[in-house]
Amino acid sequence: MSEEVLFNPDLPLASIDTEEGLVEIKKLGRMRRAVYNTFYRLLKVPEPLAMFLPRPRKIHVNNSELDSFSTIVAVAKGNFSSIVGGSLVHEAAHAHQNPKLKPLNSEGERKTSERMWQSYHENPDLRFTEAIALKLRSRDLAILQETQAYILEYSLTGGSDIYPADAVVELKKNSVKDGIDLGEVTLLGIPLSRYSENGYAPMLDRIVNNVSTYLPKMDQGKKGYLNRIDSAALQIMRLLDQGMSHREIADLMRRNRESIHAANEWDYTSKKYKFLEEAVEDHAGQEQIDEDSLLKKFDEQKEQRVMRMRAIAMEELARK
Repeated sequence: MSEEVLFNPDLPLASIDTEEGLVEIKKLGRMRRAVYNTFYRLLKVPEPLAMFLPRPRKIHVNNSELDSFSTIVAVAKGNFSSIVGGSLVHEAAHAHQNPKLKPLNSEGERKTSERMWQSYHENPDLRFTEAIALKLRSRDLAILQETQAYILEYSLTGGSDIYPADAVVELKKNSVKDGIDLGEVTLLGIPLSRYSENGYAPMLDRIVNNVSTYLPKMDQGKKGYLNRIDSAALQIMRLLDQGMSHREIADLMRRNRESIHAANEWDYTSKKYKFLEEAVEDHAGQEQIDEDSLLKKFDEQKEQRVMRMRAIAMEELARK
């Protein structure tokens, strides 16, 4: 990939190829973008830079108006929060994870609406929007899909989305200088002591924190669900370490989607997802490294990749 393609927001991909066919990538116009952003503000959730729509199969890009220079500056600072690339990769993972759905006719829409209302009335502790979301994507399906998507996204961006890496490094230095215990200062719910010397949080910490927000509010702090996110992340990392690609793992999720959605894949005895563990056993070769070593390996690979991208961006700035 050339540096121009890497940094120029005016050269986006037009589509990606999945097992279910092409998925169009479409940049939203100003009016459509304004409508979507108003909707997200009403829901009090951040406006996504990209969003996969399963029906029809498209990825909408809600691009902030970045030019090539500001994109390079953001990468050089280690701040990927306004750059579409990471979000686009995240949504591309969802495009691979989900099967092609038939368009709903009026009867299908009516039945879907009835099921959503029924779910809402059967679960008084759920918000209406949460009941709708669970009918479309169960807790386990959300956990697995979002965990993989964030592993892929963070592998490319380092997990930086609010606090630039340089700002975290500076905060750590100032805290030590002022005699502040780094374990008592938190950023994004993670103790500052757990951030690396380059300003990045451990991948697993960021994944657990972020993926839990896709659960109903009443479930977000429950240890059982947090453990499922933790387990899913470790199983997916294990498969990647064994040589499986993200596309192959996404295809596994797509093929097992109905079983996952029906909550049939979590093993309460082993505390692991059955279909992922079967894949781990199928791909087992040489002796596996322990979990701590696996996490350390992924964090080191992530930082090396991000630091290389920053170095390229700094070289570009020096030439401008």
